[in-house]
Amino acid sequence: MEMLQMLKFTMKGGKSLNFTGEMLRKDIEEYLQTLADEEYAVPEDIRGYIQSLLAAVE
Repeated sequence: MEMLQMLKFTMKGGKSLNFTGEMLRKDIEEYLQTLADEEYAVPEDIRGYIQSLLAAVE
């Protein structure tokens, strides 16, 4: 809730938010590539992965 109040205060002051202001473009690109790689990565133990998914829904 406190963070929401800070956000409202910042927006009312006419300031813009920049969540990547301190990051270099190269760092942002590397981070996004890492996320994409993890999302599309195939687990080494497919059967174990499927069992863990099934166990999570039981």
